[in-house]
Amino acid sequence: MTLHRVSIIAALAAALLSAGCGTTSTRAKVERSRHQSVAEVERLDAARERIVKLEQDKVAQKEQIGRLEEQIAAHNKAEDLWKKRLAASQKEASRLQTEAASAVMSSVGVMPVKRTEPGPETEPFRLPASLVGRLNEMSKQTKAVQFDRKLKALKLDGSFMFGTGDVLRPDAQTALRDFARSMQLPEARSLKLLIAVQVDPKNQPPKELERLYPTDWHLAAHQAVAVHQYLEQQGLPAANVGVTVQQYPTNAAASRPRVEIYINEPDVNVE
Repeated sequence: MTLHRVSIIAALAAALLSAGCGTTSTRAKVERSRHQSVAEVERLDAARERIVKLEQDKVAQKEQIGRLEEQIAAHNKAEDLWKKRLAASQKEASRLQTEAASAVMSSVGVMPVKRTEPGPETEPFRLPASLVGRLNEMSKQTKAVQFDRKLKALKLDGSFMFGTGDVLRPDAQTALRDFARSMQLPEARSLKLLIAVQVDPKNQPPKELERLYPTDWHLAAHQAVAVHQYLEQQGLPAANVGVTVQQYPTNAAASRPRVEIYINEPDVNVE
């Protein structure tokens, strides 16, 4: 075999080998592309499934929220109904308690008086300066007795005023006696008084007093009568002194005195 022929055979072999390698490389690329396409399709299918699942969950959550909103609306409606019933019950209880207190006072010959606030157009009522001076002096003697110049009222703490039940303490009698003397000044003699004893419905009289005072309303009524009768004994005309029992405003029981004696104009009816 000549050298030239060998060269030709080698060239042909190299060409055939190069063609085979090229075919193998092309097939590998096609196979890789096919695998990538399949993987991409699988990812897209998985994503679609997740989207469908999320949409289903979203619908279920909306339905659950709708049911919860209906339940909340029903609860709110029921709560409003119970609040109305409670308010009506409290109003009725207050009315019955007031009637009971009125009956207690009426049984001892004293009619309760409803205190009314003067209208904004009413001419301001001024107490005589001499009376204001005396009441201010009383306020300086003990913190349990305070004169409220704005309200024109003498305020007295319950523990200072009463011992057992409606029994007036000695210091309370002294304070009421001084007050009665002040009200007998010539310039104050015609003024009208309203004794208001405050009631805390949450409080109950001591166990040993339940027979006489089933509720704080009953005890307050007796205490109002006791103050009224004592002032009458000190020379104040019964026609000038009225009594009432009223419930403490909400959350005010701790800050309001038990007894408040309001001083009113001569033309106010307190009988």
